[in-house]
Amino acid sequence: MLKNKYQRMSPAEKKEIKEKFFKTVEGNTIKYRLFNSRLYSCLLFAWAIINIIIMIVTKDYSFINITFIILSVLFAILFIVIAAKIESEKLNSFAIDEEKKNKKTTLEDEIEKEYKSKNKKKK
Repeated sequence: MLKNKYQRMSPAEKKEIKEKFFKTVEGNTIKYRLFNSRLYSCLLFAWAIINIIIMIVTKDYSFINITFIILSVLFAILFIVIAAKIESEKLNSFAIDEEKKNKKTTLEDEIEKEYKSKNKKKK
């Protein structure tokens, strides 16, 4: 189970992680897919609103129309929620990986400093 690193960050850190992530190749593809998902949800909402207006104007309150409207709104909400969840999961895993990289480099730097200090003492 992943830690909730991204959710605990400050807004400035979140913005920085988002910028770094969306500059990567994986980030670009995810950004494109999330955009498509959000676009589909907006189109479904628009379709539902247009159908509601047509239904009110024509006074055709059939079960099929109401069912399609409800399903389109539910799927639109589902697209939005899933897109947000995927984005947060990807950003969270990226933030954890960045933290591991930073820890690894700091540990390597500390080991290198200790090695250099030991070599200086020997000389």
